[in-house]
Amino acid sequence: MITRKFFISVFALLLMAKVLPVAHSYAATAGEINAGIDATLNELKGQVIGASDTLAKAKGLLVFPSTWKAGITLGGQYGEGGLQVGSKVTDYYSIAGLSLGFQLGVQKQRVVLAFMSDEALSRFQQGDGWEFGLDGSVALIKIGFDGSVNSLTTNEPVIVFVVGQKGLMGALTFEGYKLTRLKK
Repeated sequence: MITRKFFISVFALLLMAKVLPVAHSYAATAGEINAGIDATLNELKGQVIGASDTLAKAKGLLVFPSTWKAGITLGGQYGEGGLQVGSKVTDYYSIAGLSLGFQLGVQKQRVVLAFMSDEALSRFQQGDGWEFGLDGSVALIKIGFDGSVNSLTTNEPVIVFVVGQKGLMGALTFEGYKLTRLKK
């Protein structure tokens, strides 16, 4: 007997099979990614009090101007971005993730990873891909009621900002992400 949970899981897999290849086949150009990086950083600085100071202290910024997330029980996320060291984009990366748990919807968002130490940036640059999600050394930034950065999380070696969320996504999930270097 086919259960409702089985049907929902199969539907989620079919949805991901349709959504993720479209996102991946889009393959933004380096120029499009660079323009998106500038727009994302300007939006973050304009929306979050203290973000400018935090970003200025970062040794490197990995910026994904557009990531798509979709799921029904099983979900996926994909986007392309670039690593900015100083004012120059040095490499391009994709972010891909899977999530499992209660979730329903589709959402577009911008993601910024700020490497706050030379060691964290070096470890990332020297690695062949990178995974995060359940790592205690990565902090998802907490935004205060006044729109400011919580200083308690700015002591972590890697800080993740999520901005510009559009769409509807209800979720209570376990997630993991893989970052992979792209050739642009």
